[in-house]
Amino acid sequence: MRPVFEIPPLDQLALGGLVVGVLFVLRLVLAVRRLRVEADGRAGFSAEDLKRVRQAGSYGVDLEPNRRYALRQLLSAALFLAVGLVLSAWLAVAHFVGPIGLGGLSA
Repeated sequence: MRPVFEIPPLDQLALGGLVVGVLFVLRLVLAVRRLRVEADGRAGFSAEDLKRVRQAGSYGVDLEPNRRYALRQLLSAALFLAVGLVLSAWLAVAHFVGPIGLGGLSA
């Protein structure tokens, strides 16, 4: 007999996407802080660091694996936050406007 997998409700998927996205943002901040300390010798975090993480070789050859790790955290955070926000928006619109289906908005 094949196991039956149930898909959780959309509100739980939305909340899960947001929580996992925030955790990836935290990992990104920690990875960038570590990169900044190793490369520049100063702690902290700025928006400029996010641009620097996306540029290959911006921290030097020795720190390139760490930069790629931070970039993966950035992309994962963006993906999970986007999914969580889209599902939350879908649920909010469905709650205030009405059910949304293949036939369009139904009143």
